Amino acid sequence: MIRLLARKLLPQMSGDWKADWPRLRAWLTETHRETYEQLNSQVQGVGKPIHVSGQNRTIDVTHPIHHISAEANSSIIWISLPAEQSGRQGDFATARAVSSFTGPLFLIPDDDNVRLVGGGNINPPTLLTLVKNQVLLLIFDGESWYPSAI
Repeated sequence: MIRLLARKLLPQMSGDWKADWPRLRAWLTETHRETYEQLNSQVQGVGKPIHVSGQNRTIDVTHPIHHISAEANSSIIWISLPAEQSGRQGDFATARAVSSFTGPLFLIPDDDNVRLVGGGNINPPTLLTLVKNQVLLLIFDGESWYPSAI
């Protein structure tokens, strides 16, 4: 999926450097932030193992690859996005409600107890039981996680 960056036009310049600089700086700052977030919207590496206990749980991913295990009768209904991908408003301090993350997540089940239950942010809303040592690929499109076809 290609996400287009909303680009503002360069501010109209009057020719007076001192008067134009604040508008130009604001434009450059916003453009830099949006470009930076787009280019750095993917996390890398292998994260810590995730263990699930209980039904309808949320897991927090920090990297695109995680080993995952679960107790019997446990299920996952929600996959949180990497916190560092949440983005920042123009003031560079206020967190955005929408993450800039899109892309793949690879879950490697270490046992046969891992179950994804659609509903939360996992589509389609069906039960999916993972098989030990068989990697599951999920793709996040900016709104929902979609498991690979099995």
